[in-house]
Amino acid sequence: MIRGLVTGIGHRRLFSTRGAVALSKFQGQYGGSGRRGPFGGGFRQQQQTTKLPADGKLTVGYVLHGQFTRNNTILTLTRRYRRVGKKAEHMSLMEQLIEKVRPQQEVKLSLSTGQLGYRNTKQGEYEAAFQTAARMFKLMEERGYTDKELELVFRQFADGREAFLNALNGKEGNKIRPLVSRVTDGTRIRFGGSRPPNKRRL
Repeated sequence: MIRGLVTGIGHRRLFSTRGAVALSKFQGQYGGSGRRGPFGGGFRQQQQTTKLPADGKLTVGYVLHGQFTRNNTILTLTRRYRRVGKKAEHMSLMEQLIEKVRPQQEVKLSLSTGQLGYRNTKQGEYEAAFQTAARMFKLMEERGYTDKELELVFRQFADGREAFLNALNGKEGNKIRPLVSRVTDGTRIRFGGSRPPNKRRL
């Protein structure tokens, strides 16, 4: 008698009109019966409909690293990506979650003041850093690295840091500035340790 009440009346209460509407929405979103959840068959169907990149790397953003020392300014642009398609088949669920939170990076562009013709003491000057930043912004526009959000990571303090910010806020960075979503200071803080090497002098 009790089993009949549970199987009969209980199911009717669980799958009322409101519950049926919610179940149909779930099935329409993920496909299947709904028992397999978002990680079941419905999730695979959505992945098949979206067009995957040819190299199996889905771009999620870019990071522009800037190292500003007293002798040089080095800018490096990296692409954040997640492996999809055949490259993600051998990955476990934990690896997929980790890569979603912290995507991998690969270098796309690298530029320094020396590549623009500045030598010796001129590499650490304000003008050299400004021209290097302007050149980096132009290369990003030409090669199509302006389709995703951009994160800035700064290291060290020198005149090149101020020059980079002025180039970003000026006309040289009009197309790059709206892409910036986060700014991080990655300068290392020294706590004790051994005696540091002497500063390089030019």
